Amino acid sequence: MILETMHKYIEKKKNTKGIISIIIILFFFLGVTPSGNCLFPLPSLPKGDIIWDNYEPPYMFSDSILSQQDKVYPFNAQAADDFMFESDMQIDGVQWWGVFNSGTPPWPNPMPFNIIFYADDGTGTMPTGAGMDDPTQTALAVYHFDGVDGQLYGLDDEYGVYNVTLSTPFNATANTKYWIAIQADHVWPPLWDWRTNAENPDQLHVAMRGFPICYVQYWTNAEYGDMAFNLRGELWPTPKPDLDCAGELVWNDIKPGATVHSSFNILNIGEPGSHLNWTIASYPDWGTWSFSPSSGTNLAPENGSLMVTVQVTVPKEKNENFTGQVIVMNTDNSSDYCVVPVSLSTPINENIGYHFVLERILDRFPNAFPMLRFLLEYLQD
Repeated sequence: MILETMHKYIEKKKNTKGIISIIIILFFFLGVTPSGNCLFPLPSLPKGDIIWDNYEPPYMFSDSILSQQDKVYPFNAQAADDFMFESDMQIDGVQWWGVFNSGTPPWPNPMPFNIIFYADDGTGTMPTGAGMDDPTQTALAVYHFDGVDGQLYGLDDEYGVYNVTLSTPFNATANTKYWIAIQADHVWPPLWDWRTNAENPDQLHVAMRGFPICYVQYWTNAEYGDMAFNLRGELWPTPKPDLDCAGELVWNDIKPGATVHSSFNILNIGEPGSHLNWTIASYPDWGTWSFSPSSGTNLAPENGSLMVTVQVTVPKEKNENFTGQVIVMNTDNSSDYCVVPVSLSTPINENIGYHFVLERILDRFPNAFPMLRFLLEYLQD
C-alpha cells in the first residue's frame, strides 16, 4: 500500500525533488533488506564447469543489495564483487540469486539484466570507475540480456535464481583481480536486490555498492560479505604457434676444405599471442656445421622473422655436389617442422694454373706427350 501510494505520488508530481525523496525512502527501507537466514536446496545448474563459486550449500541467504538500473525515473544502482583465478580462464556463463523488494506478485519473469565486468582499480579493494556518474564507462565488458528466465523458489516464490550464457566468453588472465556487477534493467516497482552469501569460502574483499542518487558513492563497502553468484567456464585455450622457414643454403664452386657462411629465417605464423619454442633437429652429415642460434624460445608472431646464421667447413673432396636439408622443429610439437634445402659444389678445375702451363708446353711440342694431351683434354671436358 505504501509503495503504491509512492508510485502515484511520483506519477502526479513528476519533479526531480519528489523523485529523489521517494527513492531515498525506498533505499533506506528496501535497498538493503535483512530477511533472516533461510536455507534452500541447490537449484539445477546448466551444463558447464563452475570455475568460481560463491555458493556453499546448503545456501544461506542473509542480506541483499539493490542493484538495478531504471532509466525512467531515473536511478542507477550497482553492486559488485571480486574474483581471481590461478590460471587463465574463459568465462562463458554466470549464475546468481536475487530477491524482489516491491510490487505485487507475480514478479516479472523473464527479467532484463546487465552483466558487467570491471578491472580492479589497482588497490584490490574496488572496481574501476569510483567517483564517476556511470562506472560502466570504465567497464571491460558489458553484456545485456533482454530477458532472463528466473527459477523462482523459497518463501512465497520470493527468491529467484538466474542463469545466462555469455554471447562472447570473457577472458580472465591468471592472478589478476576482476569485479562483476549484476544489475536488473527494469522500471520499479518492483525493486530487485542481488542476494549476499552469509558464509562464503572464496571471499577476497567485501562486496561494493553504489547508488549516487541516494548519496551512496561508487564504490562503497557493502559490509555484507560476498554476493551470491558463481561463474562457469574453462581454462583459456592456449594460442597455437606454427613454425615456418624462409630461405635456402646454396654454395657453388667452393674450394674443398674452405669455410662458408650463409643464413635463413624462421617465423611463427601461428595464432596471435602464441609462443614458439624451436630447435635445429637435423642437418647434413657431410662437412662440419654450426648454427647461431641453434634453438630458441617464446618466438611470437608479432616478433617477425628470426635470422639463423650458418657456418660450414666444406669436405676436402674435389668435383663433388653435396646436397641435403636442415630441419627446424617445434620442440613442443614434433609434427610442426620446416625444411631448408642445402646445396654445395666444389670446383672441377681446381688446378687451372697447372693446366695452363701444360697447354703451353703441348702447343710448342705438338707431337710429344700424346698421352698427357689426351688426359688434359679429358679434364677440360
